[in-house]
Amino acid sequence: MRRKPMDNIETLERIETKAQLNVSEAGEITGLAWPFSGPDSIGDTIEPGAFIVPASLPICLEHDKSKAIGVWETITETTKGLEVKGRLFLEGITGAKSAHRYLKSGAIQGLSISFSNAMYRPLANGGRHFVEVPLNEISICKDPKHPEARISAVKSQSTNTEFNVENEELNQDENKAKNPANDAAQIDTKTFNAVLSRLDKLEAKTNRPGAPAVVNSKAASERKAFVEFIRTGDTSELKALAVNAPSTGGILAPDSVSTTILEKVVELSPIRQLSTVIKMSGPAIKLPRLVDNVDLAITTEQGTKPDDEPSFEEITLEPFLAGVSIPITFSMMEDSEVNLDAYITGHVAKRLAKKEEGWFINGDGTLAPEGVMSATTGIEVFQGGNAMVTANDLVSMFYELPQAHSSNGAWLMNPQTVAHIRRLANTQGDYLWQQGIAAGQPATLLGRPVYMSDFMPEMTPTSTPILFGDFAFGYTIADRVGLEPIRDGITGAKNDIYRITFRRRLGARVVMPSAFIKLRTAA
Repeated sequence: MRRKPMDNIETLERIETKAQLNVSEAGEITGLAWPFSGPDSIGDTIEPGAFIVPASLPICLEHDKSKAIGVWETITETTKGLEVKGRLFLEGITGAKSAHRYLKSGAIQGLSISFSNAMYRPLANGGRHFVEVPLNEISICKDPKHPEARISAVKSQSTNTEFNVENEELNQDENKAKNPANDAAQIDTKTFNAVLSRLDKLEAKTNRPGAPAVVNSKAASERKAFVEFIRTGDTSELKALAVNAPSTGGILAPDSVSTTILEKVVELSPIRQLSTVIKMSGPAIKLPRLVDNVDLAITTEQGTKPDDEPSFEEITLEPFLAGVSIPITFSMMEDSEVNLDAYITGHVAKRLAKKEEGWFINGDGTLAPEGVMSATTGIEVFQGGNAMVTANDLVSMFYELPQAHSSNGAWLMNPQTVAHIRRLANTQGDYLWQQGIAAGQPATLLGRPVYMSDFMPEMTPTSTPILFGDFAFGYTIADRVGLEPIRDGITGAKNDIYRITFRRRLGARVVMPSAFIKLRTAA
């Protein structure tokens, strides 16, 4: 019986939860699909009595719902959890035979339950407590997530018994069940029923009893579901990923994938490392910028205090669209051994970091975020005395910036300029450049870290090759929309190329010009 909707209850279209396998001999499968002993690795729990099981339930491999590889004969909810018993269709079904081998070798060590229109209550720890779970299928799969759920035994049928079964009809049905490449796979009811009919014939020939009736009594691996979407376009297993992106009706990459990519971007992009990064929830964000400070005056104890107050102006930070596209061959998409997760996150991070870096330095503020070198007002420019930067120029420039900013400042320059700076020394012959004191730490110039970017101007006469300033105080980056993948299997199909384009929106601008100073070389 379905429960009535309750207050503070939300619905979930589809979710998968994985269980750890403990495999012995292959064939007949028994195990625990979901234990009630505690939450899974992301904090989700299912209430005893919540499972709703249909009259028949297929066994699938990795949620390939185009055909069944077996049938769950008994699904019983006990005090331990959801206990299952089933059989693979080993008699002529290639997928079942493959699954049989995977189970015997230990290559597969997980169970995964799939359901739709589930009802759950959000928990304070970020997990969910499910109160109604209509099961669709239970798959055997890799990557176990729940430490106490397992397949307890897998037994094989005798290979000495020979069966004479006509399977032309089944093969025809299986061929009809194949889906177009861009369609999400669905359970083929006709094929599944044909397989069940065949199983009944096998049982009659071997005097085995018929299959007994099924007893009706956070989300696992987002990253796996995301990669499955990249491979097939199937969004049915996407848990929280199955949230329509506002502009395209697509999906957003899961937080775990977005976080991994942005962490790599931070490593590759010096501006994002140094600046203040905020989140936007609307089309624009308005930030106050201090124009005049309060002036303090010394007065006598009974003297009149002067009236003064700081003045501010309001600046607007708007997001711009960024898109990066990565090529993937169809062979990589088809080969499950290829680590698409690592490939995608690595390539997207590199390309996104390069695009951001160019914007954050030279963006015009009209068609792209405002760059630190493009801000035309407020940033002080120190005039050098030569066409080539000197040690005296650097020292004078450093102390031109207010101490509050120079003590938190960082240098930014082109690699060619770095090569020149590394040869500069003071009057005692000591090099101004100092290597980082530990691996992974930036080198320093006058005690402050130095970062390089190919987007900084080269050192030529009347150029501005060096920027020094307090980026955290003076430059703000606003992230508007998370990463959204768009799949394109048509444009490069003739070259066996599949493109995944990631789009996101972000803005940036100089919010406190007084925190920076540029060096301009002489003619």
